[in-house]
Amino acid sequence: MNRWSLHTLLLSATALAMLAGCGSAMQPATQPALRPQAANAFMQPRTSSDDLVYVSDRWKRVVNVYSFPNGERVGKLTGFQAPTGECVDRQGNIWITDTGKVVEYAHGGSAPIGSLNADADGCAINPRNGDLALTSRYSGDVTIYKNARGTPSVYSDPAVPGYFYCTYDNAGNLFITADSTDHPLAELVKGSSTIAEIAYPRATYLGSASWDGSYLVLARSGEYNVPVVFDRVSVSGSKATIVSSLQLYGFHHKKHNEPGVQYALFNGTIIGPNHSPSREARFVNFWKYPDGGDPFKQVSEQRAVFLWGIAVSPHN
Repeated sequence: MNRWSLHTLLLSATALAMLAGCGSAMQPATQPALRPQAANAFMQPRTSSDDLVYVSDRWKRVVNVYSFPNGERVGKLTGFQAPTGECVDRQGNIWITDTGKVVEYAHGGSAPIGSLNADADGCAINPRNGDLALTSRYSGDVTIYKNARGTPSVYSDPAVPGYFYCTYDNAGNLFITADSTDHPLAELVKGSSTIAEIAYPRATYLGSASWDGSYLVLARSGEYNVPVVFDRVSVSGSKATIVSSLQLYGFHHKKHNEPGVQYALFNGTIIGPNHSPSREARFVNFWKYPDGGDPFKQVSEQRAVFLWGIAVSPHN
């Protein structure tokens, strides 16, 4: 069986993005930079009253939008080079990391309302104050924009070559998954200026990260043709404890799940991609949380190539 680490998957998915255009270095933005609405973008008018699932397709350079929980396709956002990670702020606005940009859309909007000049892969919004955290697998930096604007603060750990995803807990502590099997998890404690490594019970790559209100929910990655495993994790000081684990099986094929992408946790549901036999992530699956197992719903997106980032924007 071939071992596909999250690092390998990210690099392979980035190859096409590099063909589309090289990303710029991290640059602070003093004000939002607006982009015009791209061609072929649309959003059905009634979506303002729906919970919306945003799913980025890196290689098609689009973000498809579905209603939750019925999975009806209601919109498409375009104009990206390689959309990757996603996060949602307190107003329900969706933030999408792209090559050299992090772009903001209003809930149900088809045109961007702002952007920051930044190379990033993952993002998270602090629920307490609206700060925007960005992670990069290349620089090994964690960058935080106060209230998602202005000049950022940059944090790093010399022992970690890069970071994948991040999530805030209810207290405003930031947890980050790292490109390291020796140091797979880190934390930026609220008010701290130093990233602290968290001892994890097993040597593994960790990918997608979410907060369920009580526990960290972390995807273990590294194997391609195996079910995705999520750990529910409690952190005390510098030590993580796995409280329980759950497996996600694919709908199209039991083993064809993608270990390295972003999954969304929303309203008792995990939402994530599933592969076709040709290894293209052409399906979006819905699993019960914390049950896992087989998905209870599958949405087919036959024109998709590589589904990557997923977030849910609730209607207000």
